[in-house]
Amino acid sequence: MVATINRSWANRSLRAKALTLLLLPLPGLVAASAGLYRAQQGEQQARGWVEHTLRVRGDIQEILVRLLDAEASARDFLLTGEPSALRPYQESRELVAPLAEHLASLVADNPPQWRRAVEIHGLVESEMDGLAALYEKTPKSASPAALSGLVILDGGRDVASLVREKLTALQMEEDRLLDARSRAADGARLRLLTILVESVILALFFQMAGALLLTSSLSKQIQGVETNARLFGQGLPAKPFVADIREVRDLDH
Repeated sequence: MVATINRSWANRSLRAKALTLLLLPLPGLVAASAGLYRAQQGEQQARGWVEHTLRVRGDIQEILVRLLDAEASARDFLLTGEPSALRPYQESRELVAPLAEHLASLVADNPPQWRRAVEIHGLVESEMDGLAALYEKTPKSASPAALSGLVILDGGRDVASLVREKLTALQMEEDRLLDARSRAADGARLRLLTILVESVILALFFQMAGALLLTSSLSKQIQGVETNARLFGQGLPAKPFVADIREVRDLDH
């Protein structure tokens, strides 16, 4: 079988041999391309999860800021009696409920986080209603000492503290997920780079090996033809020579 392959190779033209050597690394490159595609998809997915977690954290921070603004606005109104002091509260009330709904939609893929987000949404509504009731019922221009002990209650619960507790738990879980997803994204990025480098090295290796094999074979054949041509010019018998390239065989004849 080896002899058959050698004869078949020897009977091929130089162009066919060059083409065969050029196509030799093709299966490896196809496999490397498939691996590269999978690694790229994995890296994009991991990066998408990192961005998703950052959006969740952004919503949590925004809700906290809006709640603080609303609480500070209600207290300012109670201290000063100025209607303009309620503007931050009114803005926060318009924004905080949609923010809580958006937060719940972002974590819908994570049941424990989704349940926390749904509870936060209800608590946020309760706190906004409690603040409204607070500034409506409390005497205007109350003293700071009287306001310092005011607590928004809902069924005996300190709503503001509960909201912060739930938001903190949500934030801690998202921090954990961000760390895990960031490491996964780094790993996927490293795999992508590794496959890319290996593909380039594989392609270069096969191309160089093919070029060296072809050059070496061609060089030996040309040297044999030159030797016989020199002997022929000197009137000496030619050395036995087996041309394994069709073009060289034609020259030898």
